[in-house]
Amino acid sequence: MTSPDRKREAGVMIDAGRKYFRPETLARLIGVIADLGLNTLQLHFSEDMGLGLDCPAYPWLAGRDGILCTQGKVGTVFPDTGFLTVPELTDLLSLAASKGINVIPSLDSPGHLNYTVKRFHDRVAEKGSVAFGYGEDLYEVYTDGGLYGFRKNGKELNLPAETSGVYGIGSYFLTGGVAGRVQGTNNHSYSRGIDLSNEVASAFQKSVIGSYANLFYALGCRDIDVGGDELLGFRPAVVDLSVLTRWNQLDSWREAAVRKSGLSTAVAYDLFVIWMNSLMAMMKDIGYRSVRIWNDEFRRTFDTGWTPDPAAHVQFDPSFTVQYWSSKPNYESPASLARAGYRLINADSVHSYYVLITKARSNPPESYTKVTPEAITAEWDPFRFGTGEGEWDLSEGGERAAVAGAIFCDWNDCPTLRTDREVVDEMIPLLEAWSKKALGTI
Repeated sequence: MTSPDRKREAGVMIDAGRKYFRPETLARLIGVIADLGLNTLQLHFSEDMGLGLDCPAYPWLAGRDGILCTQGKVGTVFPDTGFLTVPELTDLLSLAASKGINVIPSLDSPGHLNYTVKRFHDRVAEKGSVAFGYGEDLYEVYTDGGLYGFRKNGKELNLPAETSGVYGIGSYFLTGGVAGRVQGTNNHSYSRGIDLSNEVASAFQKSVIGSYANLFYALGCRDIDVGGDELLGFRPAVVDLSVLTRWNQLDSWREAAVRKSGLSTAVAYDLFVIWMNSLMAMMKDIGYRSVRIWNDEFRRTFDTGWTPDPAAHVQFDPSFTVQYWSSKPNYESPASLARAGYRLINADSVHSYYVLITKARSNPPESYTKVTPEAITAEWDPFRFGTGEGEWDLSEGGERAAVAGAIFCDWNDCPTLRTDREVVDEMIPLLEAWSKKALGTI
């Protein structure tokens, strides 16, 4: 038996974006976390089918939409549209602080924004237009004959009608003049994220992120997760993927990346790097001490045309903390990221994911089969990432120091399968085993 490593992060992430968690359930979870000796609650309130926290800047934004459920027949899920209010959040953060638990706000961009895109467009349809400010500029999105129009400081923006006019602030592929929506998971009708080549879309999402980030900072939070995962969906784009990868079907992003970076060699992926770096700069300006990003799109070389060559491509801010959840062979390995100087949080999807989908909650489970107390105890530790071909062990040498901690993640892809109380009930035996390994007590 070894002594617990209290310097490392060990905690729970709860998906309150897809599913409504009542304040009393979250308070109970905080108690469970404290009783197990864990020290972190990551509150993930922004997801593809909802926003689970009142947005100070846009009171009409929070809620959920069952049309966007990632599992089951489209339109059959009608989730509770409740969300946390700011006073409820304030009370929960005070409770967590009294128990020595660090709360980390967790949102997503520029992907996993199906709900935000849909709700924004619904609002434009309801009101005829939506105006908002960001920085010193005033933006407006309006509808005209079924198409979207855009203004900045009262002047029309000359954005292409055949693309942004149809898709609004939503993301779309544009290749050789042919356009196609970046589809939301399980639903073809709504964009998975925002169009980073559209200044208005970027400004709106930054105004949302800034509103939330300032709120959490004012309430004492100093670490934040800004997402950056699964941007382009899982379906073919406008060109056969055997001919051209998704990342190379974003001509408008590539053109914007060249313009913004000044690099003629820039590719579409560079625009994503520019976006994530701009969020890092925003969080630093607010005062956050660490900013997190998920690993699947981070330093992605195998299908983007991007390389870690600063003469040819924009490079990520070196101070990102990487939440490593997927160890697919094509992704940059945790060992490589450690050698490059990045801090890592082990969010291993093999042993550290509670997922609310039918196949994972069946008895016996048909997916996520390693998320059992027995498998966690026998096979996982904070320095082991993935399994099989993509397994990495960072327990030895200098790479060990890069592992800043571990997080056990709850994802509620089909929120109606369990009540919020049942989710916590089912997580407790998993967390009892996981916490012992995360804290080094066995």
